Formats: sequence, C-alpha cells, structure tokens
Amino acid sequence: MESHFGFFATFGAEIIANRIVGYKPAIAALPEPGSETLFTFQNPKTIEFDSFLEAHVNHVTQVVAMGAGFDLRVLQFTVGNHVDVYELDLENTQTLKLETLREATLPHDCGYLHTC
Repeated sequence: MESHFGFFATFGAEIIANRIVGYKPAIAALPEPGSETLFTFQNPKTIEFDSFLEAHVNHVTQVVAMGAGFDLRVLQFTVGNHVDVYELDLENTQTLKLETLREATLPHDCGYLHTC
C-alpha cells in the first residue's frame, strides 16, 4: 500500500530546506531547452502540459490522461468546466486515488476516473 511516509522520508529534508532557505534541488530545476536529461525532463513536460490545458480547457469536451497515477493536476483545470476527464490507469491505483479524494473532501467529479 502507498504511504506518505515514504515520500517524506525521501523528500522531507528538501522540503524543509526549501521552505527555510529557498533551497531548490536539482530535480526541481528547469533545464535549458535541448539539455534535458532523464533526471530533468519531467519539469518542462509538466509546465508545457499545464500551459496547454489551461489555454484550451474551455474549447474541449474531454481530456484523456494516460497513466495518470496519483497526479491531480488535471483537476485544477477541469473541475466545474463541464469537461469529461478520462484517466486511464491500473484499477488499484484509481480506486486508492478516489478513496483518498473522498477522504480529503477534495472537489472532483466523482466517477470521472476510468481504469484499463
């Protein structure tokens, strides 16, 4: 079962250092275009996806997120915008995600998550 303890054990020191002195670990850096590595490619990809979704969410009727995992970024752009969201992932992952959203009372369109 997934746990917050593993996340905080791994990233706790970086989170504290960031909040106290503004430390930014290399994994959070934005590389210059063309100099991305397997270690740094995710950040520009995330920023590009968010920018694209924010710009176009009012012009689409559905969004498909493949391998969404526990990512909740799509929610910030789609909740209340009458956009059908299909997140394709493993059933156990999606079940745990829905349970966690319900327990945390986070707004979401219940039932929008789909498994494959």
